[in-house]
Amino acid sequence: MPAAVGVNCGFGAYPMAADELRARAARASLQACLATPDRTQALRQLRVPTLVVHGTADDLIGVRGGGATAAAIPRAELVVFDGMGHELPQPLWPDLADRIADLVRHAEAVTAG
Repeated sequence: MPAAVGVNCGFGAYPMAADELRARAARASLQACLATPDRTQALRQLRVPTLVVHGTADDLIGVRGGGATAAAIPRAELVVFDGMGHELPQPLWPDLADRIADLVRHAEAVTAG
């Protein structure tokens, strides 16, 4: 979305430029990451099919963070998209949907025995 385009997300008659909205969202995400305690032990307890999605261009959480998350969850699958940042861009939605559908099919097959 071009920076000149305004996005009205609760700002009434004063829309915010998309680049400013993204910057605010990134700051909020960083604050949330810094305030969150280590969750590795809790992740190790998960027993559900898990797909960890990460991007090589994520400036907020490096690819190593996605790898650590996947490594902590038993049998998790890590998918890394080249050039993706800390968002799920629309051009990747079909691929993401296919991967999620594959995960569901696999989980159903395992559950069915």
